[in-house]
Amino acid sequence: MHLLFIVIETRDSAAQRQAFVNAGHVVTSARDAEAALEAVAAFGFDALVLVCAEGSAGIQCLVRALRAAARRIPIIVAVEHHYSGDVTTMIDSGADDLVARARGVATLVARVVALVRRAHGHGRARISIDFVLEIDLALSQCRLAGHIIRTTPMEYRLIEALALRRDTPVQRSRLLELIYGVENDASGKSIDRFVYNIRNKFSGTTPKRYFHTKAGAAMLSAVPPQAVCTCLPS
Repeated sequence: MHLLFIVIETRDSAAQRQAFVNAGHVVTSARDAEAALEAVAAFGFDALVLVCAEGSAGIQCLVRALRAAARRIPIIVAVEHHYSGDVTTMIDSGADDLVARARGVATLVARVVALVRRAHGHGRARISIDFVLEIDLALSQCRLAGHIIRTTPMEYRLIEALALRRDTPVQRSRLLELIYGVENDASGKSIDRFVYNIRNKFSGTTPKRYFHTKAGAAMLSAVPPQAVCTCLPS
């Protein structure tokens, strides 16, 4: 998952950011409201994580601005401590959740992951395609026909990005952003290499193809790509 990590009015945020990195997520950082809004306008994130000391009026204003700029992207606010009424106020401002950082980084990571998968229409941590291909977001694991598929971290990121958007073609440029982040010099050939490796690992496990590519895009689906779209720009 590609997250925008926004740090406002607090310096104690390294542990939270590192927890997402350790969980295998791609994290882009913003240090003020202006940078955050510019990043949201330029890139498509899976979630926005706003880390701050308290839910002040300025934070509420920023949340409203972020919601206006990113209408469908989950927004999670992590504060030092929250009091009765803070949750209602922040959600009314446009946030999807308010988490007290004192509850631990594991809780924050779990809530962000849950909101992202639900935003993509997945109610459970395990995404199943045709009851044969299964991607477990909680374990960062892929199974095909009951067999665990051993993948590299980058290969899994690609599979996860496509699984969240199952049955939807994702352009190569978007995939580069999702698995590398916004500041990268990777070429589209790296996506081709990952696709080649994943297909080799999938082959021999089941005769059916679930990993489809067409005209500069890729998707995970039990349905052939021609049944989903007839033409994709490169």
